[in-house]
Amino acid sequence: MGNGRFDYEELIILSMYDAGEPAETRRIIQSILPQIENDREIYDITRSTADKLEGISMEEYQALDLEQYKENEEEALV
Repeated sequence: MGNGRFDYEELIILSMYDAGEPAETRRIIQSILPQIENDREIYDITRSTADKLEGISMEEYQALDLEQYKENEEEALV
């Protein structure tokens, strides 16, 4: 189920830090980057997610339907 902008791992990250709107979600995701610097793979995916949130409209954000990914977030990042 692609959306053209975010890949599966990025959608999982969005679901984990979803603040209901793109700018606040991006701020939250950016705030955790220093804490995950040592895990390069997770850091890169998380930073990419934050970068892709820049400029996304509220309509586009809501269309992501993050609820479906919240069910899978635990198993996806293990």
